[in-house]
Amino acid sequence: MTRRLKKEVSKLDRRGVVIVDSPPGAGCPVVEAIRGSDFALLVTEPTPFGRHDLEIALKLVRQMGIPHGVIINRAGGGNDLIEELCAKDGVPILLEIPFSTQLASLGARGIPFSRVIPFWQEKFDQVYRVIEERCRCASS
Repeated sequence: MTRRLKKEVSKLDRRGVVIVDSPPGAGCPVVEAIRGSDFALLVTEPTPFGRHDLEIALKLVRQMGIPHGVIINRAGGGNDLIEELCAKDGVPILLEIPFSTQLASLGARGIPFSRVIPFWQEKFDQVYRVIEERCRCASS
């Protein structure tokens, strides 16, 4: 499915941004999703399982030479598993989204919280600008 999607996207005007979502880990669907990508945005949660999957994904993007950064979902609560790993490995954390019943409630209703809460729209805009800059630098 991802291969067919990417083939169709390659026919389009490449000035636009294409985001391909993939499952966690480093299986075949993930490899196919990030192959040829300009940037890999790795989203994780601060749990032992999240850290384990992130470690695998980091090895993969490094082997493939893809610039990358991390978003921590459900951040906070005193668990620094992901921050410690990223600091140790020099991986930029681009955004931390806190555990929040308000955000979870919006998501459960299919409402992107960045559309309802302007603060989050600006945060995602900042992430976009950082990725855009890193992609420019990587292609130079």
